[in-house]
Amino acid sequence: MLEEIYIKNIALIDDIKIEFTSGFNVLTGESGSGKSLIAGAIGLLKGVKGDTGVIRTGEDSAEAAGVFGLKNNQDVLDWLSVKGISAEDDSIIIRRSVKANGRGTITVQSTPLSRSELIELTSLLFDIHGQNEHHTIMSEERQRNLLDSYSGLLGDAADFSSLFSELGKMKKRLTGLELSEKERLREIDILKFTVNEISEAKISAAEDEEIEKEHKMLVEHEKLFRYVAESREELSESTAGIIPRLKNALNASSAAAAIDESLLPLSERLSNAFFEIEDIAELLRDYVLKDNFSPARLAKCEERLAVIHRLKKKYGPEIDDVINHQNVSENRLAELENLAIDREELKARIKKMEDEVLKKASALSDERKKNSAVLEKKIEDILKQLGMPEVVFSIQVKSRKNDSGKPVCGSYGFDQVEFLISPNTGEPLKPIDQIASGGEMSRIMLAVKSVFSDSDPVDSMLFDEIDSGIGGEVAVSLGYHLQKLSKIKQIICITHLASIAVNADNHIRVNKIIENKRTVTRAEKVDNDSRVTEIARMLSGDQSANASLEHARVLLSKRGLNG
Repeated sequence: MLEEIYIKNIALIDDIKIEFTSGFNVLTGESGSGKSLIAGAIGLLKGVKGDTGVIRTGEDSAEAAGVFGLKNNQDVLDWLSVKGISAEDDSIIIRRSVKANGRGTITVQSTPLSRSELIELTSLLFDIHGQNEHHTIMSEERQRNLLDSYSGLLGDAADFSSLFSELGKMKKRLTGLELSEKERLREIDILKFTVNEISEAKISAAEDEEIEKEHKMLVEHEKLFRYVAESREELSESTAGIIPRLKNALNASSAAAAIDESLLPLSERLSNAFFEIEDIAELLRDYVLKDNFSPARLAKCEERLAVIHRLKKKYGPEIDDVINHQNVSENRLAELENLAIDREELKARIKKMEDEVLKKASALSDERKKNSAVLEKKIEDILKQLGMPEVVFSIQVKSRKNDSGKPVCGSYGFDQVEFLISPNTGEPLKPIDQIASGGEMSRIMLAVKSVFSDSDPVDSMLFDEIDSGIGGEVAVSLGYHLQKLSKIKQIICITHLASIAVNADNHIRVNKIIENKRTVTRAEKVDNDSRVTEIARMLSGDQSANASLEHARVLLSKRGLNG
């Protein structure tokens, strides 16, 4: 529920905080005092589009922040958990700013949210019902859910939706399998050629790199062996070679070390160098002797590279891509060759599931139609008590139809559920979203909420202009239903009728005053004498007249409230 709202720099409001309680809360005050501004601030928290025009003159931004209690609201806690947001002491703070530059911010527990996410979250927290507001009840999906909830069908409808979705997936798979025989055979021929072409080549990963290395050596064979022979010759093939000269140097150093032992380490190092270079010379000699250059091998390498390059160009660009293409083609070939068997099995499964879907859809439709008449009667009875004596309320459960007029099944069955209303005698039934009066819409919402109060997860409801165009006994009945609903839900109601306001558990008066030569809106809780005075003002416009004060006391006394 909404426990507290803080509003800053919205039109006439400079800085106010309002505390709400569970049960029935009312906001009253003279016309133009700022009650609608408070409703607008709550609307911002609901996700209504922010308008820079609401920013108080001379300020750069406006802000609204609400503290919402989440006790027993598991839907909200689950939503927050998915977003990685934690409640604190079973409550959250939603904060929204509107800036003059058009940029605004939305946070929940300091975590930024988009406006669509805010709407999603607050749809689980509270509803706003008033002039020109868009209500969740307007949508066909919401109306169907309400009927299913009343009929105890929400679980059955969800199970049906899952079954219908699975059927759709199976049909999509069948469509993919159902190629014409000519197309199937044509694709099989192409795939067989591809698989054979690649498999006959017997290529392996990185084979192209190895062959390219060998090919390079074979192509430059003459240069390679000339350089190797020249290198060996420089080491040992002449008296001027490095090895004979190193041997002379080694003999001389050994003789010197025999005279001066400090030269022994240098002599040993020279000895190591001599034997290392001598070994290199032997290896180079072996390399020359093993020369097995073959023109036929060069031709074979070039032939193999041509095969690999051709496959890479067709199925590559890399050799791994060619191998992967072979695997994919083999799998698709197996699928096409087994297509006839798979297709018939899938058709049989689809037929069985279609029969099950039709059976369940018919059962859902029967239950909806049976319960719609009971539900519409309950809503209509409450509407008549709320100042709409000639109203006709209808819940139509009609079959969906395709362009040819044939009934079709959707993800929730055959049915289209629509709430229709005729507020006055002689008027045709129309969808409720075509009703012009905000007051009538609010009363419809009150009637629906009254019927669904036990099952609706939303904790709080704001009613604005619900008393538009009514008075007398209708207003008394309206106050009674609001108070009754407030035993289960938190109700916040903006009203100008004393017969509604006297039922409140928490009465807040909104005033417009002058401070520092500027008009500002203030809000304060009224009780005891101040509440009597406010009720008297609402009764007659004169808060000091004895008759009005006495009438106010009587009304409050009848309801066992203070005053």
